[in-house]
Amino acid sequence: ETAAREVRYAFLERVAGEVGADRLALGHTASDRVETVLQHLLQGTGLHGLRGIPALRGRFIRPLITAWRSDTEAYCLQHGLEPREDASNLDPEAALRNRLRHELLPHLREQYNPAVEEALLRLAEAAEAELDWTEPQVRAAYGRIAREDSSGVHLDLAGLRELPPGLRFRVWREAWAAVHGNPSEIRAAHYEALERLLAESP
Repeated sequence: ETAAREVRYAFLERVAGEVGADRLALGHTASDRVETVLQHLLQGTGLHGLRGIPALRGRFIRPLITAWRSDTEAYCLQHGLEPREDASNLDPEAALRNRLRHELLPHLREQYNPAVEEALLRLAEAAEAELDWTEPQVRAAYGRIAREDSSGVHLDLAGLRELPPGLRFRVWREAWAAVHGNPSEIRAAHYEALERLLAESP
């Protein structure tokens, strides 16, 4: 799934550059966002993962992110539209997201909370609100203690040690993104290794 997503986004970025597009509108819905949040919860995540799919990221915009999949299906039915459906989306064995959509979410609705999707969406929106006001602080802290050049990212260890752990983890994430390009690839094991290195460094 990750590899396919990266190929799709790389293709869209290339085409956008070729045609001079400032924005690319994608069709993700609130249902997609909820499934992403649940997937991230099961895998272990921080604030960025709890946000799920953001409405805006770079040149990508998602104008349907507050509409449920059932809303878009009803609209298509009302207007005689026939949206394309990837047959693999119907196979629970094809991907984890499919099992969440067809098995886990219906179970949670029936057995625990009939409004579980709405609850997960509120969680995503709360995480996004936190990120909106904390991200400038993270960038400011990163700017104070990080220096980027052709060889990579250089961090002031004394400055890192002075940061609260939560802010330091966010700075680690910024540094990882500067080196690797995809901050979502950093995992708990990476944070733990970086923290050990910091503790053992003079």
